[in-house]
Amino acid sequence: KESDNSVTDLIESNGAPYSQSKRMSEVISIAYARQYGVDVVISNVVGGAGSKGVIQVQQSKNDGYTLLLNGTDTIIGLNTFKKMPFTADSFEYVGGMYTTPTYVLANKKRGYTSLSDAIEKSKKRPGELIAGVAAKYNAHDVMAHAINGYAGAKFRIVAFGGGANLKKAVLGNEIDICIIHAPVALAAVKEGILDVIGTGGSLQNITYPPAKSALVSFEFADLYGSDLVISPKSNDFPSL
Repeated sequence: KESDNSVTDLIESNGAPYSQSKRMSEVISIAYARQYGVDVVISNVVGGAGSKGVIQVQQSKNDGYTLLLNGTDTIIGLNTFKKMPFTADSFEYVGGMYTTPTYVLANKKRGYTSLSDAIEKSKKRPGELIAGVAAKYNAHDVMAHAINGYAGAKFRIVAFGGGANLKKAVLGNEIDICIIHAPVALAAVKEGILDVIGTGGSLQNITYPPAKSALVSFEFADLYGSDLVISPKSNDFPSL
C-alpha cells in the first residue's frame, strides 16, 4: 500500500536461489520499493513443483502485503495434471512478464536436423525415444506432452529431478531431446555440443542466439512460459 512504510513479503516458489525467477524477484523488489516506498522481503518457498509457495500465499491474509511470483505452469499446469486446492481464480493478477525462450535441444551426435525430424523418428519407434524435462508438471513437461499430443510424436517423457540433471543427460547424449530454458544450455549451444532443433516462444529481440535449425518455431503451437506476480483475492491492491 502506497506510503505505508510496511513490509511486503514476495514469495518466490518456482526456482532455486540462483534461478532466473530469483533474479526477477530481486528486480521486482527494487522497483516496488521505489514506486511505493515499501521494503520487500523475498522468501524462496519451493516444493511440490511450486505448489507449496502457491498454497502458502493462497492461505495468507488478502491485505496486499503478500505477493507471489510464480510461473503459469504452476497456476495452470498443475491443475491440468491433478486436482489442486487452488485455481487461477484464487488470485488477483498484479503483473506479469515473459521470462526466457525455451529451447528444444539434442546432442549433436544424435544428428537430428530439426524438431520435425526427431518427431518423425519417434513415430517409427513409439516409446523408445526420450524427451527429457527438468520436473513433472512444470511448463516444459506441458510442452513435451503438447509435442506428443498436437504433433503426434511418440516420445517417452522423463523428468530428471532438476535442470542440472537434465543438462547432464543431454550433454552426455543419454536422451534424444530435452526441453529447457535457453540460458541453461546456451554455452553448450555456442560451443556446438548441442543443437537447437526447436524453440518455444518468440525469439525476436532476445539476446540468446539460436542455431539456424531453430529459426522456425513449433509449427503446431507457440509454447512459452511467463511469470506472474499475484496476490490472494483483494479489491484494494495496486498493480505493478
